[in-house]
Amino acid sequence: MKKLIYGGLFLTTLGIGFVACKKKSIEQNQETGNLIYKLDKIDLIDYKPQNEFYKNNSDDDEKKLDGLLVLLAEATKVNIKDGNFSKKILKIAEKSNTGTVYYSEIKTTMPNIYNEINQRLAVSNTSIEDITSKMTHSPILPNPEFPETGQLEIYEPAIYVPNVEIADKHLQALISPNIEVQFNEEDCIVAWYYEQSGVQKETIISEKTSIETTNPIFILNHAIPKSKMDLIGDFYEKTKKGNGIPKTTTYFESTKIQIKNGYRYESGLGIKSEYCIGGAIVRLNEPPVNFLHLTGNNDQSLKIKEVKKSDIESSTLLNVTSNHIEQNLTPYSNNKVYWNTFERDWNRPLQDFGNGTTYTQPWYVAGNARYANDWYTWIPNTVNIHATPFEWFGWVNEIPYDNWKSFYNIVKVN
Repeated sequence: MKKLIYGGLFLTTLGIGFVACKKKSIEQNQETGNLIYKLDKIDLIDYKPQNEFYKNNSDDDEKKLDGLLVLLAEATKVNIKDGNFSKKILKIAEKSNTGTVYYSEIKTTMPNIYNEINQRLAVSNTSIEDITSKMTHSPILPNPEFPETGQLEIYEPAIYVPNVEIADKHLQALISPNIEVQFNEEDCIVAWYYEQSGVQKETIISEKTSIETTNPIFILNHAIPKSKMDLIGDFYEKTKKGNGIPKTTTYFESTKIQIKNGYRYESGLGIKSEYCIGGAIVRLNEPPVNFLHLTGNNDQSLKIKEVKKSDIESSTLLNVTSNHIEQNLTPYSNNKVYWNTFERDWNRPLQDFGNGTTYTQPWYVAGNARYANDWYTWIPNTVNIHATPFEWFGWVNEIPYDNWKSFYNIVKVN
């Protein structure tokens, strides 16, 4: 999770200074119109971050995107006081299978609200269309030997709903401009909500809160183009119906990992990089394709380790014990495993870290991450030629994967 310095943006009650937090709970449970004003499992935290946590002066595109999300959140926030708006957002998010709602869908399904948002943005001399045209990001440190790693990333404005599967459409929603902070060693985001009186309030929420509360959580984001997200959504719909991976006495795990210096996708002091793996298993004549890790995360990824900045800067090879897969894969020719490692950000929608079609079955390696270039092992468009060669264990004890960004190994355990 990359941290933000606010610069000239005015963000409601959030200030810059020394850390000072105050936690309290809320007991209101009143129904106004078609909304029930109640906060479920959400702590109210008065938080003022330390300035040094959020400095990010090296990525102008990131600062641009942060500013665009704040503008869009400010123009959209008043709509969460309308229960019908929240219900429609939840319906679209659920149908997507990725928890993602694009502003282009708001334009189609709620044209009046779309126009209202644009009218508010006009005060800042911008519009949803203008914001969309500016939602681009240049990759950090592309490899000149592989031109595709330097391609401009193109995004579209969207709302990500991490708790869409449990959100109560009758409860008041919270909306976040996706300003990232750290609190009690957790990656959190600023969130806004309204009291029954109409007064806007602010708190911060963690991933744990976002998936436990039944209040709808609407997080502003730049997301991959909708046409690409729809394909991942179709894949997720099928894989959610798949079976879990049976445990066996033979399994494969990683014992050593490393993030190479220069490829730390975190910018805050003390913030650890969340090094994760995700993937898919494709079996001959046994559809559907299944997730490599059925973990309960929205993206079904497995966290291998939170890597400290000092370990990256010192090029430390870290010892880990992380299962790659527990499965009887013989014959190997009939069972293909595709995967990638990446920097996970819970508050971001899915990125495509590899896809293909095997045995006529389409599959995706996707993960919650900020940018399309936040992968560590494989260039995404090459994942389809890198099925794990488990047959190599007939003559080797370890399969190392070493590139300019990271190191990852797979060993067989009997």
